[in-house]
Amino acid sequence: MKNQQFDVITTGASLGATTTGNKIDVGSFRDIDMYMSCTAVSGTSPTLDAVVYSSADGTVWIAHTTFTQITAASTELKYLNKFGRYIRVVATIGGSSTPTVTFTLKAIGKS
Repeated sequence: MKNQQFDVITTGASLGATTTGNKIDVGSFRDIDMYMSCTAVSGTSPTLDAVVYSSADGTVWIAHTTFTQITAASTELKYLNKFGRYIRVVATIGGSSTPTVTFTLKAIGKS
């Protein structure tokens, strides 16, 4: 199998709530490169906490990898290995006065 790129979380507009990404079957990959790109934040003290969860069966989820907390426009790359058959990401927006964060999270699965 060849390398495959996929969207984990894509926001076309600002996001102001916790979002759980779709369950993605990554069982055929040995490594995954995950790319976080935040283009804008607004509100008072806005934050984004993104955590990658892994599961062997798609029902029991274990925290696998945590991105650095985002407080301003930024990018980050994480390398994942030793994960279960499935992954998903939970992105939590924090702050006050209606915080919003505009970001995308993409991945490349490597066979």
